Amino acid sequence: MNPPPAPELDPQLDRDYDARGSVASFEDEYAALVALSEAARRDIPVLRDLVFDPASGMALDLYGAAPGRPVMLWIHGGYWRAGNKADNGFAAPGLVAHGVAVAVMDYSLSPDAPLAEIVRQVRQAVVWLAQNGAAQGLDTRRIHVGGSSAGGHLAAMTLPTGWQTEAGLEAGRLGAVLALSGLYDLEPL
Repeated sequence: MNPPPAPELDPQLDRDYDARGSVASFEDEYAALVALSEAARRDIPVLRDLVFDPASGMALDLYGAAPGRPVMLWIHGGYWRAGNKADNGFAAPGLVAHGVAVAVMDYSLSPDAPLAEIVRQVRQAVVWLAQNGAAQGLDTRRIHVGGSSAGGHLAAMTLPTGWQTEAGLEAGRLGAVLALSGLYDLEPL
């Protein structure tokens, strides 16, 4: 028996969810971010490849760690299918210049990992920072989270409180959440 045919795609919906199509040249924009990320790794002290999730092997890079600094976890975009922490160090310089350390994480990519696993990894990065950030001198009383595009969606997925309780994070441990240009209505996808 043959599987049912794929549903017809709505051309307007495709345009609405096409983040790459919203800029004149995605390749040029991405290359600029990669160059900024390379400069950040060169100019800011960075602890690289800190494994926050032994189950998946995922790691983060920690920029500007210093005693007493708060920390922001940055989650890359890429439609859950692309991107990495190396190309997202651009998020660090502005915050580090204002006394905030920045952890830039990797996560397993789709379709190799389902969305539920990606969300679990993001939440595990928050837990790891809460449990291990003080060893780097960080002020971990509140863990701040941000991301753009798919990273904005993943940042928003740290807001529900049930997982925090299950992970042993006390109330109020999650600080500001900055969800930029996220894809939040996934039903059409």
